[in-house]
Amino acid sequence: MGAKGAVIGSLSAEMAITILYLWNCKGYMTLRQIVSNGWRKCLAAIVMFVLVRYTATTISNETVAVLLSIFVGASIYCIRLLILKDQFATGIVMFFLNRIRNRE
Repeated sequence: MGAKGAVIGSLSAEMAITILYLWNCKGYMTLRQIVSNGWRKCLAAIVMFVLVRYTATTISNETVAVLLSIFVGASIYCIRLLILKDQFATGIVMFFLNRIRNRE
């Protein structure tokens, strides 16, 4: 199966983790809260996927393509979350900015 098997395995594992997460969080968070916070991550992931796919298909050297895809994917995902004002991403940035300010 190769790459298709890896995809199936990854998706199965992520689905199982998501179901367990939702089941264990039912007393803490509602499905509405999860969806209202999750759409930003889904949109960022779709944009990241498209750009990583384009990067991987346009570069012939596999090693360079993988390294560049990792860099592009992580960068685009983080930047996209910041643009969409995701609470978790902006919280991390503010945490580090406050630490830098307090050192001075």
